[in-house]
Amino acid sequence: MYAKRQAAINKAATLKNVLLLGLLYLIMTVFIMSEAEREIERSAYGIGRLQTFLFRSPDKLYEQIGRYGTEGRALYAAVEMTAGICYAVVIALLLAGLMLWSSSASPGKTVFPKRLLALPLVFFLLTVFNSVGIAWMLTYYPAQYRFLPLIIFLFSKLNVLAVLLCTVVIGRNIVCWITPQKSGVAGGINSIHPPR
Repeated sequence: MYAKRQAAINKAATLKNVLLLGLLYLIMTVFIMSEAEREIERSAYGIGRLQTFLFRSPDKLYEQIGRYGTEGRALYAAVEMTAGICYAVVIALLLAGLMLWSSSASPGKTVFPKRLLALPLVFFLLTVFNSVGIAWMLTYYPAQYRFLPLIIFLFSKLNVLAVLLCTVVIGRNIVCWITPQKSGVAGGINSIHPPR
């Protein structure tokens, strides 16, 4: 059962699939998320999305939420629960695909514990929790939950850490793929097979 599941995962981790996920990421970034940002700014009197990456006191955060107005808060909450979560799915799949593809590109040379494959899932879950938390604050305003902005801030920092760790794993695998290995026979260089 495990071998069958592993074979299916390896079969899906092709360069073509990774490129398709990269294209989907670009489409989401350039068209969908940028349009959502413009709509939020338009309906929220020129105020952009909440910057949860930078720490702001809960009072300042709720002050900005109050300036969105009823229509702006409703739109922003809808964007967080739809496009924001879809965007997280695309990014998590892209990270997982890149991790699998880069590790299969240089078999035997990568250090890729299976537990590291959980990083894109961690990223996705943290992003969903962030989106739900932001939507909750927007929907139930003027109620002020003092702990929620702090949790969202912490989750956004952990999110960045998960993406950085994924990037390190992908980068290391690609460096191992590019760097030739010394063979045991006469110290020659093994041929580097391009990834699928």
